[in-house]
Amino acid sequence: MLKFNNGKFKLMQITDIQDTQFTSKDTINFISAALEKEKPDLVVFTGDQVKSYGFSMVLGSKEENIKKTIRNILAPLEEKKILFTYTYGNHDIPKKTGDYDFQTDIYESSPCCVNGEAFARYKRTDTICIPIYSEDGKTPLTALYMVDNCGKLPDGGNGVHPDQMDWMDETSKALAEINGGLKVPSLVFQHIPIYEMYEMLNEVTEETEGAIEGNCRRRGHFYKITDEMKARGEFMGESVACPGTPSEQFDRWLKMGNIMGAYFGHDHNNCFTGNVRGINLGYTPGAGFNVYGPDVNRGVRIFEFDENKEGYDTRVLFYKDIPGMKIHNEVKRYIYNRAPSSVTAAKPMIYKGIAGLTGINALIIGTAIYKKKKEKK
Repeated sequence: MLKFNNGKFKLMQITDIQDTQFTSKDTINFISAALEKEKPDLVVFTGDQVKSYGFSMVLGSKEENIKKTIRNILAPLEEKKILFTYTYGNHDIPKKTGDYDFQTDIYESSPCCVNGEAFARYKRTDTICIPIYSEDGKTPLTALYMVDNCGKLPDGGNGVHPDQMDWMDETSKALAEINGGLKVPSLVFQHIPIYEMYEMLNEVTEETEGAIEGNCRRRGHFYKITDEMKARGEFMGESVACPGTPSEQFDRWLKMGNIMGAYFGHDHNNCFTGNVRGINLGYTPGAGFNVYGPDVNRGVRIFEFDENKEGYDTRVLFYKDIPGMKIHNEVKRYIYNRAPSSVTAAKPMIYKGIAGLTGINALIIGTAIYKKKKEKK
């Protein structure tokens, strides 16, 4: 049973580690230092722990490589005896097998995993509900819904099914029943964000400094974070890669009436929060150094609860905020700081590269023709 301690409870969200069996030393050092600094009561991993598409994953057994990756990531938590829960992202699942039951077995074999003690669980996927009780263990003061995206849809959106939403609604009611009929204030954690994230942003012209083009049906529209977000040190470094239409999920959360907030990963270079129609929505930046990301603004999100207060406080602990941290692999740092966030983001870079090569070739050919003409004269 997860309980408040001295009236407090602290969560740490870690997302988008996205690594292989040759796990980045910088990532592990960051996770270990963040755990040491914050000492959370629970860590929530919100998907893409594994880079299942990584080139090194083809060396030997892919399942064994994934197992080693997960064990490497969990090592700092097990060393410090810090509990964790998790769900999956679109890159955790190996495309050839289409199955990650074996990953569930790996996570749940850890003595620090709490998923096996969930209040409710949706089938075998890691969509679960975990209550956090008062210090005396009698009252569920808050609950966490870890929602498995079930891969990724062709439009770039999440694959959350209607029956998962039904399960969440039913679980919320069941939790209220054991709480004397009172709804339990809850947070949702999942990998791929929802369409309503755009409601927090300012739409601007393409020429506006720092403007980011939208995704899917929002292509051709450009966005920036608000001045308030900027003042909080938040940032937007890539498009919101969400489903192309308003989400049934968000409508369900509104009707349930107990969802305080929902937090996502997936878009490594985004870190901003806001309130949409009474529900807090937020991004946590990627934590991994073996994939594209916001350099020393890679981070983990902290959530702090007080038994005597409503709601919660949240902030991000960035890599740059931890004294003494030093990036060991400067080559990878250089590459991943410049890597595109998606195929769409890569296209302008590819076109620019082609144009550059075309220009160089034209210059070479033109110079050769000029020289030949000069020789003839």
